[in-house]
Amino acid sequence: MLKKTVYFFTILAFLIIVAFLLWIQIKRYKPEPVSLLQVHQEVRGQLSYGDSLDVFLWNISYGGMPSSMDFFYSGGDKMILPEVAYKENIKHISNLIEKHKSNTSIFLFQNIDTASDRSYRINQYQFIKNILPGFESAYCLNFSNPYIPVPLNEPIGQIYSGMSNMSKVHAASYNRISFNSKQNYYWPKRLFTSQKCMLVSSYPIQDKFLFVINAHLNSYDWQGRIRITQLKQVYKIADSLYNEGHYVVVAGGWNMNPPGFKKYRIKHGYKAKPAFPEIDTTSSFINWQFEYNSKIPTSRSLMEAYRHGAINSTIKDFFICSPNITILEAETINEEFQSSNHHPV
Repeated sequence: MLKKTVYFFTILAFLIIVAFLLWIQIKRYKPEPVSLLQVHQEVRGQLSYGDSLDVFLWNISYGGMPSSMDFFYSGGDKMILPEVAYKENIKHISNLIEKHKSNTSIFLFQNIDTASDRSYRINQYQFIKNILPGFESAYCLNFSNPYIPVPLNEPIGQIYSGMSNMSKVHAASYNRISFNSKQNYYWPKRLFTSQKCMLVSSYPIQDKFLFVINAHLNSYDWQGRIRITQLKQVYKIADSLYNEGHYVVVAGGWNMNPPGFKKYRIKHGYKAKPAFPEIDTTSSFINWQFEYNSKIPTSRSLMEAYRHGAINSTIKDFFICSPNITILEAETINEEFQSSNHHPV
């Protein structure tokens, strides 16, 4: 009798797991290779030859990674920031955006949640739009899953998260371009991974365009194979546009170091460490311009809560510009990772 009972519950558990995986398979977001995005609050501003632009890139880490947080998937213990601390951190993020909106032409945001359990189902895209009423915007998902059940003691739950380009000047189009690297994951792991992409804005300049590409590459790819595949796809698209005579700015959450990264160049008391792999300019972005402030890191380790000078940090967020663009200045906003595990650039 006991043996039959064990068999019954074993089979039942197996069927529940299979049913759950099939449900995720059906419900999970399946983006097209290229999708035209809806524009919200269209503006009239136009670009001309010789114009200068301030472009602001920030991975806000869904408001859930202030300096007090570590993260389970990165070797820490915590999963979700308590709600009171989360709401306080979102205020700090909004204050920083508010501070820089007057002198910024284009904002590029990454890791914006719209209906996730980890951010208490607050629509951060709408929240940021309210801070930037004079900006047109587009949003796309790059991590969408109805329920992630791990870790079992504190599951992540529902995630709807993505990227947004917000601009004072009018774009002719906003497109979501999927990365074609899903073959690097095996089922069922594939069901619970992000659907990374590029968000491409095209700004008319007489007979040409300025293309601004917001790219976010995979994080949890320890050998770097997926990131390198994604990097090649970004380069292929960007270089094709440049060879057609257009202007291209690629703002990346690369999860890779820029070429020639040297940890000793980082100052201000930060503990610096290289990230793997470094971008190889013999095969990607040959003769393009890599722009960042070499003295301030843009990303920090999440193995522990942040302690200045004791926790590893590196440069993973930076711009790559086509040779026909003149770069005037690059600045990293030094927050000592107060509100996100990424600094704005």
